[in-house]
Amino acid sequence: MGRWDVLLIREVILENFMSYEYGRVRLKPGLNIVCGPNGAGKSSILLGISVALGQAYTERGRRLSDLIRRGKDVARVTLILDNSPRNGVRPIPGWRSDTFRLSRVLRVDGEYRFQVNGKPVSKTEVVGILRNFGVNPDNMLLIMHQGMVASFAYVSPQEKLSMLEEAVGLSSYRRNVLEARDRLARLVEEEKALDRLMDEAKRTLEYWDEEYKRYLEKLKLQKTLEALKKELAWAQVYKAERSVESLRDRVERLTLRVRRLEDEASKLGKSIEVENESLNELKKDFEDALDTFVSYERKLASTEASVSLVSRLMDEFSKLGVDVRVLDLLNSELGRLSSALPGLREKASSSRYRVEELETGLDETYGRLIKISVDKAVVEERMGRLLSELRGLETKLRSMEEEFKQALAEASKTGSRVETDRSPQDVLSDIRVVTAKLETIGDVSEDTRQMYERQLKLMEGLREKVRKVRENRRAAEGSLRRRMALWRKKVQALLEEVNGSYLSILSALGARGYVKLVNPDDIDRAGLELYIGFRGMEPTPLNPYTQSGGERSVAVAAFLLALQRHIKSPFRAVDEFEVHMDVRNREIFLFKLIEVLKKTRDVQYLVITPNQIPVVGEDVHVIVVQNVYGSSEVMEVAKA
Repeated sequence: MGRWDVLLIREVILENFMSYEYGRVRLKPGLNIVCGPNGAGKSSILLGISVALGQAYTERGRRLSDLIRRGKDVARVTLILDNSPRNGVRPIPGWRSDTFRLSRVLRVDGEYRFQVNGKPVSKTEVVGILRNFGVNPDNMLLIMHQGMVASFAYVSPQEKLSMLEEAVGLSSYRRNVLEARDRLARLVEEEKALDRLMDEAKRTLEYWDEEYKRYLEKLKLQKTLEALKKELAWAQVYKAERSVESLRDRVERLTLRVRRLEDEASKLGKSIEVENESLNELKKDFEDALDTFVSYERKLASTEASVSLVSRLMDEFSKLGVDVRVLDLLNSELGRLSSALPGLREKASSSRYRVEELETGLDETYGRLIKISVDKAVVEERMGRLLSELRGLETKLRSMEEEFKQALAEASKTGSRVETDRSPQDVLSDIRVVTAKLETIGDVSEDTRQMYERQLKLMEGLREKVRKVRENRRAAEGSLRRRMALWRKKVQALLEEVNGSYLSILSALGARGYVKLVNPDDIDRAGLELYIGFRGMEPTPLNPYTQSGGERSVAVAAFLLALQRHIKSPFRAVDEFEVHMDVRNREIFLFKLIEVLKKTRDVQYLVITPNQIPVVGEDVHVIVVQNVYGSSEVMEVAKA
C-alpha cells in the first residue's frame, strides 16, 4: 500500500470544544466504537476530528465559533497522528518525529488557525498534506456525521459519484477528463477566436487586397501615364517635324508656282509691248487710210455734186436755149466729171475697205491687248495672293521650326526617342482617360504594399495557428475520448466489484440490490444510483420517498461496507449508522464491518452509536462518553 495508508490517529485532544472542557480520546487501528447516552458528547468527538482535518462547519454549527464551549473564548482540537516509519519510510517524509501534532484553534472573534506542533500553518498546507492520504472531512463516504445516513438519500446521483471517486482514489481520472474537456473547450474557444480573427483578418486582407490592387493599378497607370507623356512629347516632335516638312514642301511648291507666274507675267508683259507697238502702227496706218478715204469721199462727193449740178444746168440751159457751146462745154465738163466718177468711186471704196480692214485690225489688236492685259492682271493678282500666302507660310514655317526645336528639346529630356505613329490628340485622349482613372482610384497610401504584405503574413500566421489549434483540438478530442473511456472503465470496474459485496451484504440483511452508473457518456450528468429491494421486491432507486428510514439506513450502511476495501483514506467514520435499523440488522452490520476491517490493513474506523454494543472483543476498541456535570468525560472499556 502507499504511504498514506498508515497515517492513523493516535489521539484526539478536545479543549473547550462544545461539551468538552478537556478530553483526550485514544484511537486504535481497526474498529473504534464510541457509545454513550444521547447528549453525552459522542458526536462532538467526530466533529472535532473533522474540524481539525479542515472541515468548515457541520450540522451542529454553521460557524466554527459556535463550537466553542459556552463561556470560553478559545477552543482547540488536536490530532496526534502516527508518523512512525513503515518499511523505513514515514508517512510524512518531511517530518522526522514519530508523531505529527495537528491542531486547530477556534476563537469567538471568528479567527481560526491551524498549527503543526505549535507552529502556525495555512489551511492550504494542511489540506495538501491530508490530500496525499485521501482524507477529506467533507466527503460523506469517509466521514458521515449524525443525520447524514438518512440525508444520503437526498444527495444527487452526481454528488454520490463525485464522493465515490474521491473516496476510492478515482478523482484523478475525473480530473483528467475535466482537464481534457477544459483543454478541449479552451482549444475550441481558441479555434473560434482564431476563426473570428481569421474572418476579421480575411475582411482586413480583402480590404488591403483591394487597396493593394488599387495601388498596383495606380502604379501601372502612373507608368502608363509617364509613358504616354513621353509618347506625347515625341508625338509632338513628330507632328512638328511633319508640319515643318509639310510647310517646307508647300513653300517650295508655292515658290515654284510664283516663279512660274512671274515668268508668265513677264511673257504677257512682252506680249503687251508687242501688241502696243502693233497698235501704234495700226493707229498710224488707220489715220492715214482714214485721211485718204475722207479725201476720196470728198472728191467723189464733189464730183458727184458737180455732175448733178452740170446736169441740172444743162437741163435748165437746154430749156432756156442757152448757147450750144455753153451746153457743149457743160456736156464736156459733165463727160469729164462722169468719167472721173468710177475711178473716184473705186478709190473711195478701196480706201474704205482699207479703213475697215485697219479698223478691224485695231479692234483685234485692242482685243488681244485687253485680253493679254487681263491675263497679266489675273496672273499678277494670283501671284500676289501666292506671294502673300508664301510669306504667311514662311512665317508659319519659321514658327513651326522653332516649335519643333522646343518640342525636340522637351522630348529629349524624357529620355530616348519613342517611335509612335499616333497623333498628339490621340495620345492626349489616352492621357485624359488614364488621368481620369487615376482620379477615380484616388489617394492610395504608399504604405499599402507593406500593409498588404504584413496582413498577408498575419493571415499566413493565423492559418498556421488555426492548423496547429485544430490539430491540438483533434488530439484533445482523442485524449478526451480516451480519458473518458478510461474513467468509465475504472468506475464500472469498481462498481462491478462493489456490486458483488453490496449484494452479499444486502442478502445477509434480507434484501437485494445493486449500484449503477447512470449517464456514463456524460461526465457532468453521470451519477451513482443505489438500488434496493426488500421482501422479494424488485430493487428501486434509493430516494427519500420510496423506502422507509430503516430501509434507507440498510442500503447506505451496506454500500459503505461494500466500499471499505476500496476507500483510500485510512480514517473513516459514521455517526449513528443504525438509525431506524432493528437490532438484528444492527448486529449484522457490526459483524460485517469487523469482517471487512480484518481484511483491510492499517485502517481506522470510528463508529458512534447511542445503542448497546452487541459484540466486544479484541477487534473492537470501545470508548464510552458520559456527560458529568455539564462536561463530557471519556473512558475506554475495552482494549485491543
